[in-house]
Formats: sequence, structure tokens, C-alpha cells
Amino acid sequence: MRLSSLERRSPMTGSTQDQIALRTDFVERLGVLAQTEGASRNAGRLFALLAFEGRPLSFAELADALRLGRSSISIGTRDLEAKGMVRRIARKGDRQDYVELSPTVLPALRDWLCARRAAASREFEAVLSALPEMAGDRRARLGSIAAFHREVAVAIASAQTHIFDD
Repeated sequence: MRLSSLERRSPMTGSTQDQIALRTDFVERLGVLAQTEGASRNAGRLFALLAFEGRPLSFAELADALRLGRSSISIGTRDLEAKGMVRRIARKGDRQDYVELSPTVLPALRDWLCARRAAASREFEAVLSALPEMAGDRRARLGSIAAFHREVAVAIASAQTHIFDD
């Protein structure tokens, strides 16, 4: 297995191979999860790697670790920046772009997840409004699911974001 430059330099304790395998699995799983939530898989993978590493990473490090082209890193970064989850930073004397989790990543994540649930609720409500009153069982079932998504959106919206304050 070829190690990326990030894997060779990453300060990991315990078995380095185990940590690399754990990170790789985490990155891939979050990519799939992000995709199921309406984001791009690569944006999810980028977010996961930044969360795992906990420090700014250069576009070159990201591209190498994720086995992606720089254009894919740029697209994923723009997507996450638009959601307020990451930010680009510059380092004096270094021409590379660096990316890190935004200081407001938790409120941004909360807002994005809340919006996803609210959108799901609206989809069910749109179908519900088009159904005739005589579709009783179907209306009740779809109404319950719409209400569930609304309640989840409210619960997410009220989630505390001070967890990152250390």
C-alpha cells in the first residue's frame, strides 16, 4: 500500500497502520454519508479528512491523501466554504492554499442538517397537499413522516454548538 505524504508525516500514536486504516475508512464512510445527504462525496471526504487531522492541510496534501486532482479539491472546498464549514487560509511565504475547518463549523453543520430535514418535510407536504381528502390512510402516513422531519429539523436547530469550545 502506497502511503500519501500526509500519512508519512501524520503524528499518529499507537499502530500507525491501524490509524491510517481507521482514517481511510472514516473518510470513505463520511463521503458516502454526505452523498446520501445531498452533498458531493468528495466534499464529504474532504470534510472528514480535515476533521480527523484537526489542522490546516494544503491542497497538495488533500489531493495526495484523497487521491483526487486539485480541481476536485477546489470544487469540494468551494462547496464546504459556501456552507460555512471550512475556510481557506494563507501562510506567509507559502504560495499554496490551505484549508481548515471553520471556527463556526458546528453551527454551519447544524444549519445544513436542519435545512436538509426541512426540505424532506416540504417534499412530503407537497405530495400531501396534492392528495384528495379521501386518501385518508395515505394522507395520515405521509403526514406523519412530514411531521417527523419537521420535528427532527426543530431538534437539530436547537442543538447546542458550544461543544467545540475548549
